[in-house]
Amino acid sequence: MTSAKQQAVNQIIADQEQAWIDPLFQPRDQNQINAEVFGDETSTDPRFAPLASDTPMSLRNQLTRMVRESQSDPELRQQLSEAGVDLPRTSWRFYSQGWTVDIALQGGWWIVAATNDDSREKRHFKLQDTQAGDRDEAMAAVGRVLSQDTPRTIPKSDRLRIERMAAGGNLPEALAEYILLRLPARVAAELRATEATGDWNTIERFANTPKWQPLLREGILAVFHYGSPHADPNDPAWLAYIDKHTRDRVLTFKALESLWTRYQMYLEDQKRSSILGLVQKPDNDAEEAEPAAVTESLDAMDDEAFARTYRAVLEHRAKQARRA
Repeated sequence: MTSAKQQAVNQIIADQEQAWIDPLFQPRDQNQINAEVFGDETSTDPRFAPLASDTPMSLRNQLTRMVRESQSDPELRQQLSEAGVDLPRTSWRFYSQGWTVDIALQGGWWIVAATNDDSREKRHFKLQDTQAGDRDEAMAAVGRVLSQDTPRTIPKSDRLRIERMAAGGNLPEALAEYILLRLPARVAAELRATEATGDWNTIERFANTPKWQPLLREGILAVFHYGSPHADPNDPAWLAYIDKHTRDRVLTFKALESLWTRYQMYLEDQKRSSILGLVQKPDNDAEEAEPAAVTESLDAMDDEAFARTYRAVLEHRAKQARRA
């Protein structure tokens, strides 16, 4: 039992504690306050920013958004990786129609770098990501671009084979191989299948398509020079002569052979005219030709050309004498 003295002490302590309690204090009811201030017990004070976990799935949604943004933000991607977030792959390598292709998803675009396995030709381009990062769809789109109507580069080994065919006199077959190897893979495959079935209407339609005329002209010029070692494909004067006389006309091997003959005659006429100008008596305003230049020009001529030039000089001098 508690003694009378202990009871008195307990009473004094209770009285002192009661003296510190504010009789006006009431326990705070947040729901009641929200109802009075905002009219809704579940509303929150707009002065305080809501936490990510205030609504269901909000934290996951924010992380998903950050992962998506990290595709174009290397720094954010590194921070997420260091935080232990398992980030999805954004770059792949695959092979398509003879090309080695690397693709990377960056900021809503697929960045593409492709290298041809045979010719080592390189192509760089980008495609907009319209399928929310669908890798398979991106690969299919890249394959469609690489198979579009873009001429290919002929591998060195095939070019040497074509040169040997042309040098052996088989110009038509060499031209066919040249065109098939330069055409886009899709078009070349269609023509090879047509050749196998003997559908010459398709081949003729291809040859008459304006789109492919520059490629046909390129092939005819290349194969002609492969089979004609006397014609220099790097001579700008010869190439200019071809363009001058074949512009807007169909080019053939027969036409090139004829042009080469005419070009030689043209060069001989130019040389003859130059020598005639040198042996004539110079005008008062013209400088006398140096003997060394005349000798060099004469030495460069063969016997037949020299004889023709000599006769032309005699005829020219005879005409001058008659006029005198």
